Amino acid sequence: MYPYILENTILHYLNKNGILFRDNQRYMLNNIEVYMLEKIDGIRTKDEIVNEISTELEIEDIEKISSILEEFIESKSLLIKTSKNPKNHIIKKNGIKTKNIPIYLVLSLTNKCIMSCKHCFKSCSTENNTFINYDKLMDTLKYLKGKAMSIQLTGGEPMVYHRFLDVLDYCGENFDTTVTTTAVLINKNNIDCFKKVKDIQVSVYSNIPKEHDAFTNLDGSFNATMNGIDVAVKAGIPVSISTIVTKNNKNKLQDIVDLALEHDVKFLKFGTLRPFGRAITLKNKIILSSDEKDEVAKTISNLCEKNKDKIHIGKWEDKDESSSNNSFKEFHCFDCGGGIYQWCISEYGNIKPCEFVPDEIFSMGSIEDEKIENILDICNLNELARGMKRWQKDLNRIDLEMKDICDTMGRYYKENCI
Repeated sequence: MYPYILENTILHYLNKNGILFRDNQRYMLNNIEVYMLEKIDGIRTKDEIVNEISTELEIEDIEKISSILEEFIESKSLLIKTSKNPKNHIIKKNGIKTKNIPIYLVLSLTNKCIMSCKHCFKSCSTENNTFINYDKLMDTLKYLKGKAMSIQLTGGEPMVYHRFLDVLDYCGENFDTTVTTTAVLINKNNIDCFKKVKDIQVSVYSNIPKEHDAFTNLDGSFNATMNGIDVAVKAGIPVSISTIVTKNNKNKLQDIVDLALEHDVKFLKFGTLRPFGRAITLKNKIILSSDEKDEVAKTISNLCEKNKDKIHIGKWEDKDESSSNNSFKEFHCFDCGGGIYQWCISEYGNIKPCEFVPDEIFSMGSIEDEKIENILDICNLNELARGMKRWQKDLNRIDLEMKDICDTMGRYYKENCI
C-alpha cells in the first residue's frame, strides 16, 4: 500500500512541530509525526517507509514502527490516504522548522479612519494618526515571504496608509491577501491594484442608508461604501459583506441578504457586537443577550438554507465552550491558535496574538525595535497569562469580564489565569 497526502494539503512548520491542513481540515503534529509525514510522498510503500525509519533511527523492531505509522495515518485520515497504486502528490511546505512563524497574519496599518463607528473596538477616527513604519513593515514582509501564507490588511482604514498601494501590491504578489476596508476610497482609478487580492471584506450595518450612516457617524457613508463594492464586483474582485447583528436589526437579516444579492456579492457573514472600545456604552442598549444569540443562530441557519443557491452565508460566529480547540493547548496560546497559528501586528509594530489584546497588555516584540528574525528567536507567550490577569482587573473596573470581549480569551483566562 502507498500512503499519500491529498492534493492542496499544506504542511506548516511550527518549530519542531507542525500543522497539516487543507480547506477546513486541520491537524496539529508533534515532532515525531512531522518526521513520519515527511516520509510520505505517495511513491513509496508503507513497508519502504518503515524500513527507512528503522535504518535512520537504528530501531530493529519493524512491527512496532509499522504499527506506529499505521496509527498515525489512521489518525489523520481526512488528509492522509492509502492507495494500491503510487500517487505522487507533492504538498506545499511553509514556515521554518526552528521558528514559530504563523500561517495567518493580520496587519493593522493605521488607527486612522475616515469614519468614527460607534462600536469600533480600537476607537479609530479621523483624528488618530498612528501608522506602522513602512520600511520595517516591508523588511518583515520580505522575511515572511514563502513562510507565512495569508495576510489581512486592516486598520482603521488601511487605504489611508500613505504607502497602501505599495504594501497591497507586495502582499497580493506573495501572500493570500484580504483587505478589510470601508470601501469608501475604492474607485475605478485604483481598483486594478486589487486584482491580486483574495477578498475585499466590507462592513455594512444596515440596508437603510440613514441607519448605516448613524452607525458610522458619517453622512453619506452608505452610498460611498456601496459604490466601492459595486466597483470591485464589476471588476471581478471577490467581495464579502460583514454585518453586525444587534437588537435593532436581528429581525431584518433577510434585508441584508437581499442587499448583498442586489449588488452581486457572493459571500455574507453575520457577527456579534462585543462591549469593547466605543462599544462599551452599547452594552445594555443594542448588544444581544444570550437568548437573542440563540434566536439569531436559528434565523441565520434558515437564511443559509433558503439562499444556498444564491449566496454563501457564513456560519454564525458566536461560539460557546464546546468550540474549544484543545490541539493548541500545549502551546499555551489561545485555543483559536492566536499567538502561534495566527498573529496580529498593530499600527505600533507590536506582535500580538489577537487584535483585541491591547498593545500595553501584551506583545511578543515590536518590529519597530527589532528585526523580525531576531524577534522570532526570543518571542514567546510566557508573559501572556500575566498580561491577561492585568487586563481583567482593568475590565472589572468597567463591569466587564474577559469572556464579554471574546469567548476564546475568556476560556484562556479561565484555564490559565485563575
